[in-house]
Formats: sequence, structure tokens, C-alpha cells
Amino acid sequence: MKHSRVIIIIILSVFFSCKNGIKTSDNTATKESISKPINAITPNSKKQQEPLELLTKVQFNDFFPDYLGSNKRYNIFVMASEALATASYGDFKDTFNYSLTDGIKNTAVVKNFELSYTSDLKGPEGTEYIKMERDGYKTIAFLQPKINRYSIEFIYDNRFKLVIEGSEHPDVLWTYVKKSDLQKLDSY
Repeated sequence: MKHSRVIIIIILSVFFSCKNGIKTSDNTATKESISKPINAITPNSKKQQEPLELLTKVQFNDFFPDYLGSNKRYNIFVMASEALATASYGDFKDTFNYSLTDGIKNTAVVKNFELSYTSDLKGPEGTEYIKMERDGYKTIAFLQPKINRYSIEFIYDNRFKLVIEGSEHPDVLWTYVKKSDLQKLDSY
């Protein structure tokens, strides 16, 4: 449990520090960057022409599956006002976290991912970043084999940042990303 709290605190501190970095404006360039898809997964539709609204607490809760692989969900922490939710899976000895951030309120979420993807990421000794395209999505995996912790993150529909973190290699963590779960986000 202590490890989960530390991870949630780290996620929140990164989120709040990024929130102050880039302010949302009403200029055309910002609106265009929100509506342009990074991945050609979702075709242009009426949805993109309608005003986008921040996910509600109910929508955040509905997104997360009951299981991540064979790991049962036991908690969901939602900060709807900050457009962030994290679901915890597994047990207290081996916890997996699945986070969803809605970038509609804070466009820095998507921009920071893109900057990270194009930069030369260096972690502490014994860690590694792997940037690669998986199923049409740009992904960044962070490997920490010494402590048996791994994560993989990506952007969906140029709006949502998703991160799965746990004790399994990013190739396995990626298998937990289900198209049916992502399609729930298309209706929001």
C-alpha cells in the first residue's frame, strides 16, 4: 500500500508541475492541436466538431476494466477536477496501476508526451527507456529491472494519456490495453 501511495503522489506531483508549465489558450493553433489525431485510429467525425468536455467522475470510473490480465481491480482514485484517475489492480504485494489523464483541460499532457517521445531520455543507472510504435501508437516504456517495476505510456486520440505500471515487462503490460476499453473514450 505504501508503494501505491508513493506512485500516486509521484503521478500527481508530475501532473501538477506540468499543469503550470503550459497554459491553455483560445487561439486557433491550440484548438487545432487538440483536434488533430496523433494516430490515425479515429476518423474525422462530428464528435471532433462538437465542443469537447472534460470527463466526469462516472466516465473515469466506467473506463477502467474489472481486470488487468488476471489482476482484479481493487481501487479507483479519481480527481475529476484535475482530469486524472488511477485504478489499482492485483494485491498489496504486487500492485498494477492504470492511469488515465484527460488532456482537454491541460494540453501540456499531450505536448509533454510528444516532447518526451522525440527527446533522448536518460534514466538512472540500471534503468532504460524504450520508445517504439505499438499497434499504431507511439509508446514510451520505462524499465526498472532492479526493483521489478515497469511502465508503458501512450496518447489516445490526441487527448488522453494512458499509463500502465506494474511488475511485468512492457510487452506484457501492452497486452492489457484493450481496443474495447479505448473505444469507450471515443464517445466522450
